[in-house]
Amino acid sequence: NTVCLKVTGIINNILEDNNIEVSNTIIETLAIHLALVVTRKLNDTYYHTSESQLASLKTNDLYPIAREITKAISNEFEITIEKNERYYIILYLADIDILDLDFDFDYDIDDHLLKEVMDETVASINDELHLDVSHDSEFFKSLSLHLYPAINRLVEHSQLTYNPIIEEITDNYQDAHQCATILNKKIKKYYGEPFNPYELSFITLHFGVALENRE
Repeated sequence: NTVCLKVTGIINNILEDNNIEVSNTIIETLAIHLALVVTRKLNDTYYHTSESQLASLKTNDLYPIAREITKAISNEFEITIEKNERYYIILYLADIDILDLDFDFDYDIDDHLLKEVMDETVASINDELHLDVSHDSEFFKSLSLHLYPAINRLVEHSQLTYNPIIEEITDNYQDAHQCATILNKKIKKYYGEPFNPYELSFITLHFGVALENRE
């Protein structure tokens, strides 16, 4: 994916210039998140969320880095990226648990319910596919960061309707797609309806990163 590769390059360059070291998992999952932002911006399907619940992160030491990353991506793709994305970047780069923050989405997402969804998903993946991702804390963190806005879009009936590489993802990440499908069954069980194929394709990428890092 050209967008994801460009975003990854921007993140790596800025982190290197500022002597900041984070794992490849964090970089790859942050790139997925920001590539999704870019894609939605380019196709005028970006979903705005409140930034008030994350505003305290403006004092975080990584805020200038996050601002530099969003500025570079905005310039590269000739788009405007909202300030709240800086806070998401900080959440990816810093050792902050999203479950410790008080989110203010239109829909009140139950932290305990989401944890139950993820726990059941991991157990089912282990049972059905014999794959163990239960010890990958960075994966859980990045997937949680993705699922909060994704679930909000789900219940607000504003799911993604575009992903130019959906077939490429499904074909090239078959194990990851199976993992994402298992998660989707849990989502339907607890939230009444599943993610559509476009949403699921981006979740597949997160599982893909986790599985690659197991090898």
